[in-house]
Amino acid sequence: MSSLEIKIKSTAKLSPHPKNARLHDEVNLQTIMTSLEEFGQRTPIVVWKKGLVIKGCGTLEAMKRLGWKKCEVVSASHLSEEKALQYSIIDNQAGDLSEFDEARLHDILSDIVTDGNLEDVSRKVGFAPSTVTALMEYTDDEEEAPDDFDSYDEDIDTSHECPKCGYEWS
Repeated sequence: MSSLEIKIKSTAKLSPHPKNARLHDEVNLQTIMTSLEEFGQRTPIVVWKKGLVIKGCGTLEAMKRLGWKKCEVVSASHLSEEKALQYSIIDNQAGDLSEFDEARLHDILSDIVTDGNLEDVSRKVGFAPSTVTALMEYTDDEEEAPDDFDSYDEDIDTSHECPKCGYEWS
């Protein structure tokens, strides 16, 4: 495997691959812009051939809106177009398939929220305000059953019957 060679390119000379399937709504672009303003570019845009972006199309759009003239890129020109588009899809899908550990996320957000301004935190981390509120209320304590809840036992004789075929089980 070769090492990545990061290059500086003009944002004006880059554009999303015409077959790019990833959509970026306004909220998503605003989140990317906030990240760029706060942290700068932390990962390079991946460019295929002729300045066509296969990873980082939303980042490129956000950079252009912010007036950025240059950005860091890595080349994937060695890939066929089919492989370049496959990479574009799997890179996006891999992130979508992951999930957050809500307890850890709660702890991190608790450290960030210092003045109770959930709107500001929402903007900074990219979650909807309602999601931030829910995460701030998160508790990993197991709930106790109410006092009037009937207990059950594995040895209680129960029987069931399928309403369609009449099969019985317990």
